[in-house]
Amino acid sequence: MDFLVVNYPTDALSKFEEVSYLIKQGDEAKLRQFLKTAENKRYAAHSDSTAKATKQFLERASAMVSNAKPASQANAENPDEEAATDSTPVCYMPDLIQDNKAVYQWAGISFGDQQCMLLQKSMQNLGKQSGATKLRFWGKINCTERDYWVVEGIAEAPVDETEKPADMELRGQGVNEFAYWVCNCPSDNKWSLLPDLVP
Repeated sequence: MDFLVVNYPTDALSKFEEVSYLIKQGDEAKLRQFLKTAENKRYAAHSDSTAKATKQFLERASAMVSNAKPASQANAENPDEEAATDSTPVCYMPDLIQDNKAVYQWAGISFGDQQCMLLQKSMQNLGKQSGATKLRFWGKINCTERDYWVVEGIAEAPVDETEKPADMELRGQGVNEFAYWVCNCPSDNKWSLLPDLVP
């Protein structure tokens, strides 16, 4: 059964029925031919572009978590020096890793531990940069060329010299109660603030 799950993850159950039939018939040659156990698997050849993209991703991800050491641990390692961690307070945001991950999984959605951790760190950085008082993960939009990760929060409107319509709702009111940021990948840590809605 393990062989079927590993080699036929999408249709292991239907293959199981066929294997069961062949085992009952006692034809081991047909069973080996059906499962293709003698075939050599062709694994992907090395790709310089894939290796380069992987290295860049790892560098970005490690930079996001490099200062994640607790202050107590940093003080224990260097008692004479102050903790090197960033002490900038972060606004309130739900803990995606511990609290909300289970909720998403119950709904049949899972980004995986790695993506949840990167998203949490990226949102913390966004909170420090934007000065938002509250942030939460709003959702992910899957598109054909790029995906969009969306974060919702409460933040003051940026200073904008352009003239706004008279009947536009100001930031913090009505349809503009929340501000929204988007990025293509949490590891990029490049969030763009979406403009407020106008009539």
